[in-house]
Amino acid sequence: DEGITGSFPVDAMLYSKLELCRKYRILTDIQVLLPEKSQMEDIHTVGLLGNLLDNAMESCLRCKRERYISVKMWKEANFWILRIENSKPPNEHPKRYNFLTLKEDKGIHGVGLKVVRDIIQKYDGAFHTEDKGKRFVVLAMISEGR
Repeated sequence: DEGITGSFPVDAMLYSKLELCRKYRILTDIQVLLPEKSQMEDIHTVGLLGNLLDNAMESCLRCKRERYISVKMWKEANFWILRIENSKPPNEHPKRYNFLTLKEDKGIHGVGLKVVRDIIQKYDGAFHTEDKGKRFVVLAMISEGR
């Protein structure tokens, strides 16, 4: 069994996140294609995906009705592309408060996006977010050309 991605650490993290999504009744659509030979180390793939999925799940949990997360990863030209879309409360606007955590204990939370940005920078990538009212979209591009 190849798992979801063929990488044991990445698959273990994804299975754990999927289990949490099932527990909290968050619909998921995961279409993952990791490059066979990637310059990105598994620990960084896990850090990138894990932090973005945590953020998406937290946003979904604040939704009263529709809860979903869509994860798509593919390779295009010399880039590995990750797109995550999730439901969010329409009255929340993460960009307005500079993506600061909404958790009570801010001293130990709120570092996930810094980890994501550090990983993307390490691999000469780009990061974009888009607030679409009831949906939030994250697009990360990682250069495979180093």
